[in-house]
Amino acid sequence: MLTKVVSTELRLKKEQGMSLIEVIVILIFVSVTLVVGIKMVDAQESDDEKMIREARDGLTLINNGVGAYVFDTGKPAPKNQQELSILVDEGYFKKLPIDPWGHDYQYHYPAVQSGKVFDLFSLGPDGIVSDDDIVNWDLYGTRAIRYAQALEK
Repeated sequence: MLTKVVSTELRLKKEQGMSLIEVIVILIFVSVTLVVGIKMVDAQESDDEKMIREARDGLTLINNGVGAYVFDTGKPAPKNQQELSILVDEGYFKKLPIDPWGHDYQYHYPAVQSGKVFDLFSLGPDGIVSDDDIVNWDLYGTRAIRYAQALEK
């Protein structure tokens, strides 16, 4: 009877956890599911939406680069478009990003539009200052909505 109790306890202890192989299999399954899900969501994005997202990402990247430069060095933000090259010289970028339409991002210091330290924007697909510009002071606001509506027409 003692043998039966001991063997039952040993069996219960063995069945309480998962083996390393089981955990690895589950992690692989979850990873594959996430990758497929992300690809499906990405595939639903139109080319124009992708360009707008990339322009916003570029604005965020430059904005973060300027912020890191100011924080790390204690120096003020670059004063004009040409001084942005200091971010490359200081190693924050290999080269300054350009927007998805092949234009340089526009940088104005001090800010005129945004109420922030500097204005940063993409000229959009037409390459001129207009309502389709992607701007750091209204990344997801009325300009982006107007541009999306114009694309639908």
